[in-house]
Amino acid sequence: MNAALLAYRKLAKLFKNWGLIMNLYDPCVWNKDVNCEQLTIMFHIDDLLMAHVQDSVITEFIRKLDREYTTHDPLTVTRGLLHEYLGQSLDFSYKGQCAMSQYDFIKKLWLELPETLKGPYKCTPAPEYLFKISLDSPELRVQKKDQYHKTTAKILWLSWRTRPDTQIATRFHCARVKKPTEEDWEKLRHLLGYIWKTRFLPLIMGMDDSGNVVIYVDGAHAVHSDGKGHSGLFVTMDTGALINMSKKLGVNTVSSTETEIVSTGERFPKCTWFRYFRGAQGSALKEDILMQDNQSCILLQKNYP
Repeated sequence: MNAALLAYRKLAKLFKNWGLIMNLYDPCVWNKDVNCEQLTIMFHIDDLLMAHVQDSVITEFIRKLDREYTTHDPLTVTRGLLHEYLGQSLDFSYKGQCAMSQYDFIKKLWLELPETLKGPYKCTPAPEYLFKISLDSPELRVQKKDQYHKTTAKILWLSWRTRPDTQIATRFHCARVKKPTEEDWEKLRHLLGYIWKTRFLPLIMGMDDSGNVVIYVDGAHAVHSDGKGHSGLFVTMDTGALINMSKKLGVNTVSSTETEIVSTGERFPKCTWFRYFRGAQGSALKEDILMQDNQSCILLQKNYP
């Protein structure tokens, strides 16, 4: 922890000396206007991603970093439209879009699985009875329980990065890791069969010229065994999910309308942060659009008499 903090402070000090300004809503994103265009540098520990319209500007800042950090080992630099960053493949081949995938991670995950977890190919991440729990299903033995927990943790990382389509099933398994049953094991096999079948499916993100941000929030009432609902968030600027979340509600609700209201309330802070972040990046802000499919909820959220 101390080493990471010291590394951050050193890098932040360098950026300040070079005239970059930190985004107030993300301390790992820094910006500077160079030759009338914005240079953006984002980083995670010692992995940096730079963006500018001119190659010469990127080269200049790479040289600056090289002078500061190559006392013992040279920097590893990748330039172009294809990148490997934090275990993800980033493809900028299509203008205005970024395709993200983790095929190598999925392949390694699949090859390390025991044969009993390698389910047949499936067309959906979960069966239709995902949230139905049988009280008669026996609890897993210690070895299978550990395998269940470890596999769920790996899929959770995958779902948050490039596979939002698996989030609802993954969230269910996260809630079952303490006392998983044979039924849960079969549901996990179902999810893994789907992931392996769709292993080449990328997450494609893009935006149009309008700059509109559309927010989709929905809630499913009392679907969990403890009576709590489940909510989902999908934020887009034309193509793909810029922000996505599938999560169990923190409180019990008494109606589907209340579930929708609580779902919006619990998920909206992330949308508010995203708006402030875009503003700090210099984006021209428009009114974000919240999509809602519950008429009672629409009336309450608009505060109609």
